Amino acid sequence: MASPELHSCPAITRYENNPVLTCGAVPYPCTLVFNAGAIKWKGEYVMVFRNDYNHIRRASFEGTNIGLCRSADGIHWTVEPKPVFDVKDEELMSRFGLPKGEIKRCYDPRLTVIEDEIYMTFAV
Repeated sequence: MASPELHSCPAITRYENNPVLTCGAVPYPCTLVFNAGAIKWKGEYVMVFRNDYNHIRRASFEGTNIGLCRSADGIHWTVEPKPVFDVKDEELMSRFGLPKGEIKRCYDPRLTVIEDEIYMTFAV
């Protein structure tokens, strides 16, 4: 039996000029960008994205981090000058009680607002 054809709500359309964020917009080493978690907050769009950098060979890279960017329209983004989370940030890892090199990757960041605060979750 064939699966039924799936359709999105007509109010939801895919932006024809995707992707809205590429490595060229990231002001630090960047090889692969994965647009992941976006919200509209206080009149602007805020997005966190996974960045794999210094891609060496298939499925191999030097590191990964999570970047932050903002947009007035959800299409044109300005990326913050540094990642908001980097697995190679020893000071940050020590604040979480993690030894150097414990986390190798971070990915799938998501944002949510609770009581006027933005919270980010992600997988490691």
